[in-house]
Parts: sequence; structure tokens; C-alpha cells
Amino acid sequence: MSGSKTARRVLLKKVDVFTKNVLGETSEQATVALVVENRLVFGQVPVAPIEDGALQAIALATLQALLKAMPKGAKFVLKKVLKLNPKFLDEFLVVTIIDASYDDLELNLTGASIVRQEKLMWGTANAVLDATNRFTTFLLEVEKPEDDDEDELDD
Repeated sequence: MSGSKTARRVLLKKVDVFTKNVLGETSEQATVALVVENRLVFGQVPVAPIEDGALQAIALATLQALLKAMPKGAKFVLKKVLKLNPKFLDEFLVVTIIDASYDDLELNLTGASIVRQEKLMWGTANAVLDATNRFTTFLLEVEKPEDDDEDELDD
């Protein structure tokens, strides 16, 4: 065995919000890059002109990137992104609430990340990954070809 069961399967590679200019119209886009089992996947979502619109777009882009690497039929729905400033912390607390489903399985997932103001975008993506990590690990196991099981029996 190579110890792959303990390796992280989803890694956050890049988080960015940039201004896009198309035919004189400018808009902001949130982009997230993930490495999922050695595959680079991207999510890109327009930023809504609302309070904390960038945080919501980062969370959605993270889910979009995750879905590209999951088995067909997996679904993620972002219910809420919260940026909290509790008195007991010097940093912000980002909380994400996500509904996830696959076949007959339906879950309500919650993730959190404690971050400084300048790292809010990364913290938001990390809160999404915190919420989804067990579910995505399960989905990646479901997607594995069956001959991987035969290799383990040969050991």
C-alpha cells in the first residue's frame, strides 16, 4: 500500500477575484483552482454587487470546481456564507452551510475557517472545503475503479 488513504485528496491552489472587461463592460469574477487527486480543476463565478458578494462568489466557485471532479449525480447547493466577528476572536470566522446530495444520500454540511481580514477569500474557500471534505472523500472512493480493490488483495 502506498499510504494514499491518508493523503489529502483536495487541495486549494488559488483563489482570486479579478475585474473582467468585455466590450467596455467591467465585472468582477471569482476564480478558484483546486487540485483534486492530481487533477487541476477551476471554478469561476461572477461577483454579485451585494455586501459580501465576493465571499459568496468564492464559495460558489469552490463548489463549481469540486463538482467538476466528482462523480455524475453529485450536487452541492450553497445555502449561506457568513462572515462573523466574534468578540472572543481577533480574526474573522467564516462559516459556510451547504446542502449536498448523491443518489439517495442527502446531507446538510457546515464548515468554518478562522482568518485575518486580508485572507478572507482563502478562508471562504477553506470553509467550503471544510464542510465538504468527508463527503468529497466518500464520492472519490465511489468513483474509483473496482480493479483498485483487487490490487489491495494482492498485498
